[in-house]
Order: sequence, then structure tokens, then C-alpha cells
Amino acid sequence: MLPREIIEPNTLAARPPLPVGRNYALRVLFGVEGELPMPGISVKSVRRHCRLALVQTSLRDAAAIATVATVVFLAPLSTFIALALIVTAITLIRRIRLTSPPVLGALTGVTIALFWG
Repeated sequence: MLPREIIEPNTLAARPPLPVGRNYALRVLFGVEGELPMPGISVKSVRRHCRLALVQTSLRDAAAIATVATVVFLAPLSTFIALALIVTAITLIRRIRLTSPPVLGALTGVTIALFWG
């Protein structure tokens, strides 16, 4: 469906196309972008690729959360220290907001693990 290389208008260098991410897949499946007719593009095929991308990213995130939860129960103190260092680095770099869902999930998981175990 996508060409092997894409040449962007502002550069002359060719690059491979970027993979479909969660944000684009959500926009196509549940937003206006999936309803607009696109000449030369099979909307059915694009929606199928977006569904697959959404399933893959959801499974990847579920596996990551399960791994973190398992580690928290096996070694709560060292997990707390590692996550505290990661959160500190992220907030110092300011590339990710402290209120982003993964950071809040990690903080909630560590807090629950410290109080529970």
C-alpha cells in the first residue's frame, strides 16, 4: 500500500515510510480522516491496517504493564528506585509531561506496591 521510499518536499533525500502509529490509527478509525474519500487509496485497506496497528500497540502496552506489575511485586524497593530515577530524568528533561498516562500509571503502581507489600 505504501511506496518503498518517500521523498519529502523540503528535502531531496528518500526515506522509508513511517509505520502507522496509535494516534493515526485512532484518527482514521474514529475520526474524520477515515471518512474522507482518498483517490487512488483503498480506504478499506487503510482501515484494516489501522485496526491491526491499534491491536499491536495495545498488546505491546499490555505486555509492558504486566511486566512492570510483575517486577513491582518481585522487587518493590529496587523497582521504586528505578522508576523514581526514570521519572526524575523525564521531568528534568521535560520531554514528557508528568501527567502523561504511562508516568501516572507507573507512579500509581509503585505507590500501591509500597503500601501493599
